[in-house]
Parts: sequence; C-alpha cells; structure tokens
Amino acid sequence: MKKTVYIHIGTHKTGTTAIQAFSVKNFEYLLSEGFYYPDIPRPYVKVRGFGHHLLPWYVLNHPAPEKFFGEFAQNKENIFPALIADIKSTECDNVVLSSEEFDRLNLEQVRELKTYFNDLNVKIVIYLRRKDSFLESMYQTVVVHYQYGKAIEEYMKQDQLPLNYYKFIKKWLDVFGVDNIKINFYCKDTLKSNDIVIDFYNSLGLDVENIINKVNAQAINASMPFQYVPVIAMLRRHNASQEFIDLMMRISRKIGAHASKNYHFLTLEDRKKLAASGLSEIKMLDLKIPDEKCFTIPDDEYHNNVNFGGLRQEFEDFEKYIDMK
Repeated sequence: MKKTVYIHIGTHKTGTTAIQAFSVKNFEYLLSEGFYYPDIPRPYVKVRGFGHHLLPWYVLNHPAPEKFFGEFAQNKENIFPALIADIKSTECDNVVLSSEEFDRLNLEQVRELKTYFNDLNVKIVIYLRRKDSFLESMYQTVVVHYQYGKAIEEYMKQDQLPLNYYKFIKKWLDVFGVDNIKINFYCKDTLKSNDIVIDFYNSLGLDVENIINKVNAQAINASMPFQYVPVIAMLRRHNASQEFIDLMMRISRKIGAHASKNYHFLTLEDRKKLAASGLSEIKMLDLKIPDEKCFTIPDDEYHNNVNFGGLRQEFEDFEKYIDMK
C-alpha cells in the first residue's frame, strides 16, 4: 500500500505557521497517530524552522542563504531523494509536508514537483482567504518584515502573488487531478472549532482538539495593527533608520490591543471588487464553497469602514515635507 503524502501549499496568511509549529511541537503525538512530519526539508535559521521551505525553494531556485540548507548546502539536488528515502523508511502511512512557499510555483514547477513523488499517493491541501483580506495581510507582512516601502497599489502589481484564484488552483488541478486536491477556506465561520490547526488536521482525518494549546497557537506570527503599516512603509520610502523603524513597531505592538480593528489599506469599493473577483474565480472551478459569506464583505463593514484613502493628502504633504528637509 502506498503512503499518502499531504502537501500543504498555503496559501500565505492562512495560519500556516500555526499549523507548522503545532506539527513540530507535537511530533511524537502525530507519530503515534500514524502521521509523520519530517525534519529534512526544514531550513536552518539558528535552529530548524517549522515549515518545509527547502522543497519549494529548490524547485524555485530561490536565492536563500546557503546556511539555510544545512547539510544540503553544497548538494541541494539531494534534498528530494533524501526526503523520499526518509518517507519510505517511516512506519507511518501518512506524511505531512507544509510550506506556504509552494504557492509561488508556476505550472512547470508544479509539474516538476510531482515527479519527485511518483511512487507515493499525493494529496494537495490548499487554504484560501477572502482576496482583499489576503492582500492587505500580505502587504502588512512585507512592509513590517521585508523592508518594503511602496504603496499597496504598487505591491498588488507583483506577478508572484496568487491574485487570480482560478489560475492559481487550476495548475494544481491539472497536474495532480481533482481527486487529489483538498480546498479549504480560511474563514472563522467554517474552520472547525474556529481554529486553523484543528481544521487542518480534521481535514486529514485526525482529531487534535484535545491536545491543542489555543493560547500559544494564537500568539504565533502576531501582527501589528493595520493603521501603523502605511506609516512604516512611508518611513522606509524616506530611508529612516532601522533603529527608528524598530522603535515605531515596538510601540505600535504595545498599544495594538487598544487599536481599532476597522482600518484598511484599501477603500471599501476596492475591497468589494477584490472579494467579488475571488469568489467568482473559485466558482469557475466548480468547487464546493461551504459558505459564500466567507468571500464577501460583511454588512456591518459597509457602515463601519475606515481606510487610509482620506489620509492620502496628509501623507503626501508629509512626504513633500520630508523631501524638502
């Protein structure tokens, strides 16, 4: 009987880090339940990371630092053979591989990925988030963690983002087949027990609700309030020191618990268009959607919407002031 390999491909900003951290910290429990979460493709960043990022990085020819590849730094082509040997040696019938970096693969790279698992039963697991929410959260991440300083309108023009859900999912369907694709939705109303980790493993047939630590899971990858992110982006555009930016981020996180949750980088009209396009793209694939409201903006946001559109003039005036200094 072939082992089943579940390849969790993200997408980004759908609780992937929480799933990966849980899988590492509960390795022995998962093993006892017949689920194996391998070490081999997890990068070295002082210690091993949580996700299996070396796999998509190898396929992408990603310029990650050599040290991240650990023992494979000089022979990266050995990553997949070593992983397959490791999978075949385990007594577990189920293997979980997880990396949100898989969502960057193009069609040819997805085809390449499949060739490494020819002797195994592969299931692709995907989580999708309402498109406007996904984009705002991605923008927040690149500004805060990756020194991005342009406006969100410029960020949305980038090719590597899965902006078209139909095209993004279709390539995986074409390569692995509809019977081997699990589409899940990152939405509080549909996640089992409102928890991404419980929902993920439940979709694989394993109940982890009794052992999960929800407090720790919620703290992973915590974000700063949205309203501070354009400020950080503006500071980056004007070459503020990293020391000053770090100070701003520490302050914003401290008062984040009291910050409004109604701020958005995009206007309500733009968010409505993005949400509608995401829903339309999913429907084109004839996928079962558990609840369409996961991909539409709630009615209460129409009456309680705050965005930075009204502050654009103030931002422009401030940038002109900085430029003159």
